[in-house]
Amino acid sequence: MKFKYTLFFLFFLSIQLQVVAQDTILYNENFDLEVIPSGWTYDFELGSIEWHFQSGGYSLPPYDPGTGEPPYPKQGDNNAVFYYVSPGGETTKLISPSYNIEYAVKPELRFWHAQPKKITSGNNDDLKVYYRNSAGGPWVLLKNYTSEIPDWIEQTIQLPDSSFSSDYYIAFEGITNNGFGTCVDSMIIIETGVISKAIESIGIKQASTYDVPTSSTLNKILRVDFKIIGNDGEIVLDSLSFKSLNTNDDNIATGGVKIYYSEDTLFMNSSQLKTGGNFSSGNISFSDLDLTLPTGLSSIWLLYDIKEDVDHNMQDNILDAYIPENGIKINGLYFPIIDKSPDGERLIVESLFFDDFETDKFWIFTPE
Repeated sequence: MKFKYTLFFLFFLSIQLQVVAQDTILYNENFDLEVIPSGWTYDFELGSIEWHFQSGGYSLPPYDPGTGEPPYPKQGDNNAVFYYVSPGGETTKLISPSYNIEYAVKPELRFWHAQPKKITSGNNDDLKVYYRNSAGGPWVLLKNYTSEIPDWIEQTIQLPDSSFSSDYYIAFEGITNNGFGTCVDSMIIIETGVISKAIESIGIKQASTYDVPTSSTLNKILRVDFKIIGNDGEIVLDSLSFKSLNTNDDNIATGGVKIYYSEDTLFMNSSQLKTGGNFSSGNISFSDLDLTLPTGLSSIWLLYDIKEDVDHNMQDNILDAYIPENGIKINGLYFPIIDKSPDGERLIVESLFFDDFETDKFWIFTPE
């Protein structure tokens, strides 16, 4: 019988550990510095009172750590506190940086909070918590805390499902009421929901239509966008194939057909994913990629390096490609179901001189 109880306990512990493992901190701020954290801002609704970042709550001057109410931060070295000796309702929002929670499932805002009552006035200051889902959007009230909170307690707010966006903000609004201030510490946005990862869409786009000079490198031809939803499991890109629509594949330098990867849709954030190659009979395939695609948008870029036009016969040649049916393999499945060739192409122009400043071509500097 004792053995059965032991098995039950281990099974229960295993379940608990699995649940905890699914909780992922999306963003956090501990307010540990003695200045406003990087990226955070103020919005002065009434008056011009700034938040303070110190150890514990307000104490009578001269300020001495350990003598405030509460005496110390909940965690770390400091916390945020809004205090001003006034019953006039001075109000200031402490606004977070932009967060991307567009693909969240069930996120919660959690923070530690205290707002003690001032004995001499019998009042406490207040705290309101807001969100907005765009930089210029309206603030939406999540919670209004008006009661005395003499010591640190953890507050939890479920963020509304309809509010998620890639440009999300949280604001803590302190309001004076002749109390002893309102304090905030250890704020996090945590994912509590679980949904299996899935491919929502694969978009194949023409990356550019600008003319391409001869001898140039990393010319963008196609961009493949992967939109992944969910937060449990893995979506792995196994291989990627392209077919040429070029006038002449020999216009491309040796090893000049390349793929780059970015965890967004910006080429400036990309890096080379696989060693470059060349078309063979109009085909090229990049295999064994073993690339785990993240939740949200990420992109693969098809790029060409172009040869020098030694024979002067490359002018106006077309540079283009498409992804054939079943040209993308993800988790053992093949996409798309038909050939995908987006509109647009690029034309080669012969350059009399080209310099991308990647190597020293012996320019002469003349001081003036």
